[in-house]
Amino acid sequence: MAAGTSTDQVRNHIVRRILEGALSPGQRLPEDHIAAALECSRTPVREGLRRLERDGVVVFVPGGGVRLAAPTLQEMIDAYEVRTDLECMAVRKVGEHLTPLIACRIRELTDPSAIAGGHEFPDLDARFHLRIAEESGNAALRDTLELLLARTTVYRLLFGGSTSKDIAEICAEHAAVVEALEQADEEGAAALMRRHLEFGVSEVIGEAKRRDPS
Repeated sequence: MAAGTSTDQVRNHIVRRILEGALSPGQRLPEDHIAAALECSRTPVREGLRRLERDGVVVFVPGGGVRLAAPTLQEMIDAYEVRTDLECMAVRKVGEHLTPLIACRIRELTDPSAIAGGHEFPDLDARFHLRIAEESGNAALRDTLELLLARTTVYRLLFGGSTSKDIAEICAEHAAVVEALEQADEEGAAALMRRHLEFGVSEVIGEAKRRDPS
């Protein structure tokens, strides 16, 4: 990636590493390590990290370098509120131009057996939500949701490492969204997506409040 490495490529590399669970909340992100991994200079790395700082994904710590974010409770609530509304919008937009091919591309990420095919569950889950955003046909919506997904993935790693639902149940909820879209029920699909997301939000926020009731 040495030739033509851009701020966007650096940002995308870090976001994908977060979504894959390869980076932990609060983990230091040394610029020289990232530059070595991407075979580029530190200039685009610093610019990419600054962009992620503006998006609330990383923080610059005086004397401590760059780390993944340590969010406040209100920051988490605000981010989840926006993500939920935008994901519902994305579902509706997918429904406006759904084709059998688009439905197939989304549905392939609702099968728990895909985990045995090389995906870990957090990666499969992120891929499903990103695919919905990508198939919305709205580039601004896709880019915004990708960043919000990265940010809320940090929150989930911090406060929601486990869930009371098993993988098969979560995948079934994903599949139900696709089924509603295939039945041309865009509002029903959006309602299912909202219910699906709000459950996960309640677990993360509930755990954050339990740890710090103040």
